Amino acid sequence: MIKIVEIKNEYYFPIFKNGSSSIQSYAEKNKCKWLFDRQCGRAKVISIFIRDPKERFISGVHSFIEYEKRKFKDIDYETVLYLIKNHGLINRHFETQHRHLARLSEFFDGHVVLKGMGELDEVVGCHVKPRIPKISADQKTTIEKLIPDTIKIDYNLFDKIGRKELIRNVLS
Repeated sequence: MIKIVEIKNEYYFPIFKNGSSSIQSYAEKNKCKWLFDRQCGRAKVISIFIRDPKERFISGVHSFIEYEKRKFKDIDYETVLYLIKNHGLINRHFETQHRHLARLSEFFDGHVVLKGMGELDEVVGCHVKPRIPKISADQKTTIEKLIPDTIKIDYNLFDKIGRKELIRNVLS
């Protein structure tokens, strides 16, 4: 399911590890209006926070593992890292931002504004951090070694921060 939210007369598309928890928290507290799937086509412009791809991948893998450890008590960090490296395990927490936008483009063909993460606080007032253990230096170093070449496509998005373009042009 694709969803966008209206905050202060502007629509936002939350992406995992790009302030989505902060956006959702703000939306709940302020009773903001959500649009889902085909309804997203009603928006004229959608703003999207874009995060540094390397930083996002590391944070996303760590978050995913910590959430999985809550669900499956027998799972450990190393096993999930092995599955990511050797079996292509992917999750919305660390799949490319480009892929998130591609899913949005299935329901929306208008303009998007790509914003840097520094603008998040201006929109929602504060950044909500996930309730998971902080990443250690060793974990960060280990995850960094797994960064796939596919994140290169996200650097194209990162380089377009501040622009307003048709979503199809942003994705090309």
